[in-house]
Parts: sequence; structure tokens; C-alpha cells
Amino acid sequence: MVSNYKFSSRLAYLTVLTAFLFSLQACAQLKLNSPYATTLKITPSIIKTSLGNVEVRKLGSPAPSQSSTGPAGLVYLIPGFPGSSLENIPLAQQLSRKAYLAQLINPPGHGQVAIGNRRWDFSFPHYGQALFEAIQALNRQNPDHVHQIIIAHSAGAEMAWHLLRLQIQNNTLARHTKIVLINPWLPSLSNHPVPWTSDDEDLLNYPFWLVKLLGPAFKRHTQQRLFSDLNNKHVRDYLVAHEKLTENFAGWWPFDDRFVRLMKQTTLTQRDILRQQTRYELNKKALSRLDKKLHEAQIRILVINSAPGLDKVIPDDYKQALQKAIRAKLPTTNITFFADIAAGHMLQVEQPEKVMNEVLR
Repeated sequence: MVSNYKFSSRLAYLTVLTAFLFSLQACAQLKLNSPYATTLKITPSIIKTSLGNVEVRKLGSPAPSQSSTGPAGLVYLIPGFPGSSLENIPLAQQLSRKAYLAQLINPPGHGQVAIGNRRWDFSFPHYGQALFEAIQALNRQNPDHVHQIIIAHSAGAEMAWHLLRLQIQNNTLARHTKIVLINPWLPSLSNHPVPWTSDDEDLLNYPFWLVKLLGPAFKRHTQQRLFSDLNNKHVRDYLVAHEKLTENFAGWWPFDDRFVRLMKQTTLTQRDILRQQTRYELNKKALSRLDKKLHEAQIRILVINSAPGLDKVIPDDYKQALQKAIRAKLPTTNITFFADIAAGHMLQVEQPEKVMNEVLR
């Protein structure tokens, strides 16, 4: 009798615990609100490229019956890694309200849904090639005369740089395009060191199953590095959406296999660049040609950085070194630097309105 009682008690305890965990998950589901719930319901377009599928969600395209003038401009938003277009949703929402057609781009492996990408060994030139092919396809769907803006965050800036080089090589660079780089990491222009953390080391050294199981338990520190104010409503909404889309069991634990592979591979890529095992810095001849073409096409580049001391991912000394390198290596290109938004690494999540104001200024 005692044994049966103990078994029943444990069963009851497990039942209550399971019900409690599912109720927590139900609350998390309820919290997934605008702008994420609305945007993620949009069925993405899948563009097939030679290096895998690219996922695109479009916000703000006016229907013909509503507008005869079309959008004010086309905006392509490129995430950093190992991220996704999730991080650009708040900014895309702001731009769509200003009549821009915002296109949230997920390079191969970065999408919110499984779209048949099996490779996880992409390099920056690979990402640039995939973006080049995808944006060529998207441009064919829209009028040539429409103003274009390309917005890239963090390591996405390096992807965008390879995209620009391919557009120049293929004579497809649209004149007057505006390039916006948010807290960029650009080893093509400056390989000045950026922080390498114990989290990064763990991702490479721990086996796959351990990262999958324990990643969520330790990720709070990693998430805190991305923002300066975890009480910001935009940040809270993002964290809930990120958990829902990157974790497996009913949307909260453990990390799904796709995201673990992406984290491990992109961390390896960063390590190889930082240790000079992979060299990206352009030589003088390539830089001179790039500078000339950007100047001739009247390309404008805007670099938006967090206010000093707030970005815990890319430090101020790297940003200063990058600014110095950009000015020296691209002397005739129209480049503006702005660093006065009080937010962390993901400016476009934490302060989307202020970022939009600078983009459209």
C-alpha cells in the first residue's frame, strides 16, 4: 500500500508539473503579439538560388486598388548571424508605415521555416552570392526607377558587402542606392579584433546534443549582451518570439537542430576570421575599384552605431578602427557615421523608430 501511495503521489506530482509547464507555454504563446505575430503569419516567398533557398517576407506593398503610385521605395533587410529576419521585423514595420515596401530576407539556413537548405558550411562569399541572386529576382518584380535601401545588421554587413561587389562586377548596382549598416562587423575592411567569449568557445567545444539541451539554460547571458534595456517592450516581444522560433518542445525547449547547426557553424566562421585563418580584407586594387564604382553610382552609405559603451557585442575600439579604415580605403564614397542611439547591439529591435528616422533622414 505504501509503495502504491508513493507511486500515485509521484504520478500526481508529474501531472501537475506537466500541466504547469504547458500553462507557462500557453502564456508565452499569448504574449507573442504584434509586430511578430502579424508578420510571421505572412507566407514567405521562397527564392531558389545556386547556393540554397532564400526566404523573403514582404511588408507594406500597397494593393493596386489602393495606390497607383507604388511604394516610396524598396527596402531589403539582411540579418546578422546566427540570426534571422526576426530581428528586423520592428524596423520593417516602421518603414512599411512610411509607404516603403520592406522585404525581410533570410539567407540560406536563416529562415523561420525549414525550406530545404541542407548545407551549414556557408562562407560570407556564399551568402553574398545567394543574396545577389535573390535580390536580382526581387528587383525584376519591381520598377527599376524605385529608390532602393539595403539595411544590414552586424555580420550581415559583411554579407551585404559581398553582395555589393557582385552587383558591381555584373553591372547591376542600382544608382542612388542607400546602404545602411547597423553596428557592423566588416572584416573585408577591418579585421580589428572583436570580443571572443566563453559562450563562443562552448559552442565549438561542446558536443551537439549538449548545446541542444543546455543552450536555453545558459542563453540568458547571451541575450543580455544584445540589449541595453531588457525591460524595453520591443525587447520583451523579441525575446518571446525568439524562444518560440528557435526552440523545439512546444516552442520553448530544447533548441531545434537547425538552429544549433547554424550557431555552431557561424561561430566557427567568426573564429577562423578572427584568427586570420580566413582572410577577407580587400587589397588596394580591389578597394580602389570598389570606391570608384560606388562613387560613380552615387551610392550613399550610412553607418549607425549604438551610443558609446552600450554595444556589448562589438566594442567601441573596433568601431573606431572600422570608421578609420572605411574613410581611408573608400575616400570618394559618400559615407556618414551616426552613433547617438541609446540602445545595445540590436538597435533595430530596441529603438526601431529612432533607427527608421536616421535611415530616412
